[in-house]
Amino acid sequence: MGSEHEIIRVGKELDKVVQHDPMNEEMALDLLRALQSLPMNLDLLQKSRIGMSTNVLRKKSQSPEVTVIAKKLIKSWKKLLPSNGKEATTPEERPEPAPRLPTPPPPPSYTPSTPTDMPNTPDINTLPNGGSGSEPTTPTAVLKPPQFAADISGIAREPPTGDAIRDKCRVMLCTALKKGRSEVSPSDEIKFNNLAAYIEDNIFKEHRDTGIKYKSRVRSRVSNLGDLKNPTLREKVICGDFPPARIATMATEEMASDNMKKLRNEMTKEAIRDAQLAQVTGTKSDLLKCSKCKKRNCSYTQAQTRSADEPMTTFAYCNDCGYRWKFC
Repeated sequence: MGSEHEIIRVGKELDKVVQHDPMNEEMALDLLRALQSLPMNLDLLQKSRIGMSTNVLRKKSQSPEVTVIAKKLIKSWKKLLPSNGKEATTPEERPEPAPRLPTPPPPPSYTPSTPTDMPNTPDINTLPNGGSGSEPTTPTAVLKPPQFAADISGIAREPPTGDAIRDKCRVMLCTALKKGRSEVSPSDEIKFNNLAAYIEDNIFKEHRDTGIKYKSRVRSRVSNLGDLKNPTLREKVICGDFPPARIATMATEEMASDNMKKLRNEMTKEAIRDAQLAQVTGTKSDLLKCSKCKKRNCSYTQAQTRSADEPMTTFAYCNDCGYRWKFC
């Protein structure tokens, strides 16, 4: 168990080096040398995904020593690949190939010569190939179970871009996709990583750089995908209902949860009601004519604005064009 924990720990450290600092030769050499001294088996190799990280480091590193050690490790790990579903570490333990089945002799030919031979004639339903009398086709070889032909470096996981900002954005998107899940299997981990990579790649292709607009778009995706109150959006992205190209360009209003959409609609309606002009109170009359639009759809009010012995002032308002005037 101690070596297993140590291999997993070294694998995590190697992932950090590959994603954030692949040029750190000293750290890479220490981790690769530690792997050389640790016992490895197929279960640990698949669980830690250390083969993929080692291969990416081999491709990106500019140090010949790192490249040589990484190649040796990958070559030794390939020997752990199973041939028929069981782990074979030595030639003695590997199962022998399935023997070929012997070809059965052809059935005896039948040629009736006299009527007395007819009772011995076999029934037509017992003849091979529906009674044609032809020799049946026999298999020439036994089908072997498919071998595990996948290379350790061929795991379907999108490699880092080499750009620190882009790789960090991919990690943030992947973390948002995993929100609400207590455990994530290795296959789901690869799926979430690839989804995050495809979303980030579509955003980068649109903006062509990692400037303010790019970062703002990524932050918006991370905020909405990681919202625990909006699991519907996250599940639609994971299930493929929203492809990466769409989620990369989707508006904030489209990504919002149902409760948030409802709240926004209510706030919009309330703002519209508040912005509407209040209806003018007054007495409607067709005796007044608007001097601007020439219509007789007016309302008026009266108020005593001068001394008591003076007539009241009339305030008129056109209900059609909104023109206001007053007269005595």
